[in-house]
Amino acid sequence: MAICLHFELVKVVDTVAVYRFGNCSEKLDGLFEVDIHKSLFQKKVLEDTPLSEIVKLLNQKQSQSKANYVFSKIMKHYQKYKEYPQKGGYFA
Repeated sequence: MAICLHFELVKVVDTVAVYRFGNCSEKLDGLFEVDIHKSLFQKKVLEDTPLSEIVKLLNQKQSQSKANYVFSKIMKHYQKYKEYPQKGGYFA
C-alpha cells in the first residue's frame, strides 16, 4: 500500500514549529508541533523519549503514525539546512 502525505508550515514561535498535514489530494487537517532544535541539542533525551512526546498532535484529524512519517522528512531537512521546511511531502 502506498503512502502519500503532504505538509506545510503554519508558524514558528522561538524554536517550536507547527505543521498542518494530510493525505495527498485531501485537506491538510492534521496539526502537530515539534521542537527539532531542542531535540537535536538534547540528543540523549531524543533517544529516550517516545516519538509521540516529540511530535505532539494538536488535534485528532490524522494519526500519530502519519505525523511521524512527516516528521522524518522535516527532521532530515532541518539537519541539512538548519531550518524548518516550508512545505513538502512523504511518499512511500
